[in-house]
Amino acid sequence: MACNLLTAHMQFVSDIRRLILRGNAARGEFPLDEEDCVRLWGAILDDALDDFEVGAVIAALAVGVETRDEIMGLYRAANDRMVSWAPMHEARAVVIPAYGLVQGEALTVALAAALLRRFDVPVIVHGVLDSPCGVSTVSVMRELGIMPCASLSQADDNLAAERIAFLPVQLLSPAFAGLLALRGRLGIENCAHLVAQALDPTRGFATRLCFSVAGTMSERFDTLARQIEGDFVALGWPAGRAPSNLSIRPRIERIRDGATELLFEADMQETRSATIPPPEDALGIARWIQRIGSGAVPVPVPAVNLLAACLYAVGHAPDFSQAKAIAALSAGRLAA
Repeated sequence: MACNLLTAHMQFVSDIRRLILRGNAARGEFPLDEEDCVRLWGAILDDALDDFEVGAVIAALAVGVETRDEIMGLYRAANDRMVSWAPMHEARAVVIPAYGLVQGEALTVALAAALLRRFDVPVIVHGVLDSPCGVSTVSVMRELGIMPCASLSQADDNLAAERIAFLPVQLLSPAFAGLLALRGRLGIENCAHLVAQALDPTRGFATRLCFSVAGTMSERFDTLARQIEGDFVALGWPAGRAPSNLSIRPRIERIRDGATELLFEADMQETRSATIPPPEDALGIARWIQRIGSGAVPVPVPAVNLLAACLYAVGHAPDFSQAKAIAALSAGRLAA
């Protein structure tokens, strides 16, 4: 057995060397393929490599852009090690990642969750408890009275009672949570935050919401979403824009088992809005969302569009035209 472990570790060392020298054809080194990457990421998630070796992998990826195989390898390794959980709820849920991948993400996550709850759509938010990129989603949700779940059974209870649950990533995969934490320890961004958007805690019983901003790591998520099974509502902002800017609509697509359906084109320029811009702190964002719920603040048009896309994806309307009508009617009632 010791011999087998030594052989396996030597293979991991060889994989790391190939990763560092990937693409160097003159030295006979070629990029790792997807299966190689699944094996290497699996070793990292299984704590089979020491800190120095893990650091070498993260540093090698930081030097160049991760390949499609490297990202897919991490997705498969992480997905294989995620806990099995089937929420006790009949309606199709919307799963929303909250990992601080893009600036201003907390506002979009919390607002989408609040609007979807009004239609009895179960909402499962999963993510980190502190954001590497601005205000954290969990801090906004705490101000809205939604606390992180301590167990999956509590998540079931929260979905039944409140139609929303926040799952810390540690509940889904402690190993993957550790990989995410390396960003803070090493100060190097890795593709774990990107891959986290593709994870589905329900294993196929939900539509996943995801975000990307052109010119950032997040823009590569579109490619990943087209390569894996499942249902996504994908929001894409142009370069220099952020989800917190509600005067511009992102591109909104539905991606189902790799096939893309464009639902809304992105606005090319900002539009004048009657909606007062939200504050930038957690308490201010939460109070602003509550004012939208009470009708004191109009629902921003991009949020109405997002609501329509999600209602369509989870089957709350027979077609997209009716989903748009339902979302617009709901926004009008709030403003009345």
